[in-house]
Amino acid sequence: MGTLRLKNDQQTTNPPHANQLVVGEIAINAVTGKLYTKLVNGSVVEFVGKQVCFSKVPAITFDPVNNFCCNGDILSVKVIDLMTDTNYVFELEDLSGNDVNYSMNTPVYTEYDYTDPTSSNTIPLKEAIIPITLSISGSKNLTILKFKILNYNSASELIELTSRTITISCQNC
Repeated sequence: MGTLRLKNDQQTTNPPHANQLVVGEIAINAVTGKLYTKLVNGSVVEFVGKQVCFSKVPAITFDPVNNFCCNGDILSVKVIDLMTDTNYVFELEDLSGNDVNYSMNTPVYTEYDYTDPTSSNTIPLKEAIIPITLSISGSKNLTILKFKILNYNSASELIELTSRTITISCQNC
């Protein structure tokens, strides 16, 4: 085993040349976030990183439910600040113990760019509009629902990123 050696470049976006590295040495380009290493056959390989931390957390909003008909009305959920290259799972949970049946329709996605004010980096994001058809037939006057955004971590476990609750009072319809 050899010694682990690190190099970094903070000035250019260029990859290192093979003659700038020894076998197994790691070079980090601090401008692009790419890692490089030299293989025993003399070639240089690149590992591309993606930004995983920034200040935006997905935000959830609901369309107003003032006149919500609980016999198959649609609850529209809007989620913003989702990463474009991440697949999310959306779930709805009844917290009130009512008899709630729902059908989550296919989300409609729109992509947009966000400029981080702390770094001036432009981050591609997407928003989702998720229509959920709800039928509520429980005996309680109010229904409390929790909408959750989940995705898979590095261990392939489904984890909750964030959630928001909404209270619905059924109207006569």
